[in-house]
Amino acid sequence: MVHLKNQYKQRGFSLFIVMVIMIIIALIVLVTSQTANTEMRMSTNEADRKFAITLAEIGLLQAETEIKRWAEDENQEIKFSTDCTNGLCAPAKDTYTDSSDVQFKFVSPLDSNVVAWKRCQTNLNKACENGTDKSILDTGCKAIDKCKMTADGKANYIIEYLGKKLDGSGKSNFFRVTSRAHGNNNDTVVTLQTYLELEY
Repeated sequence: MVHLKNQYKQRGFSLFIVMVIMIIIALIVLVTSQTANTEMRMSTNEADRKFAITLAEIGLLQAETEIKRWAEDENQEIKFSTDCTNGLCAPAKDTYTDSSDVQFKFVSPLDSNVVAWKRCQTNLNKACENGTDKSILDTGCKAIDKCKMTADGKANYIIEYLGKKLDGSGKSNFFRVTSRAHGNNNDTVVTLQTYLELEY
């Protein structure tokens, strides 16, 4: 009888060891699966961010092409305002310099203290940083004529006229272009900015 009891005890101990090993294996599989899912999400998000960067760069290039066209037609009068009509923005009034340029003009009132790309669609003197309102670069800005849109409609951009500089060889006009695009995921938002100098 004693010998049989020992056999039963040994079999019960083996079952316990197998159960512990099975739990450890299950935990390893779970952790590996979660790590793979996290890496896949990170990879997808990074690819979406790169896609949004490409779209925003298209906005910068389209604005650069438009500014070059202005240089070809010096008789065309281009107006820049605080409310960014047609995506043409005057800078914040503390950076405003009256250039008295014949082709590029500022339209009054020039009264916003907020940099152009942060101005709210509903209040141009308010910076839209908390997500409760849309900036002039966000969705819907084209419908209310506050921004320009790329040919494919996937990026919005604005052009600011910063004034001109005169030197002995001629004149240079300075512009700041800000472009914003969303990736496939609406939470992926990229804003790019560049400064351009147009020489005559």
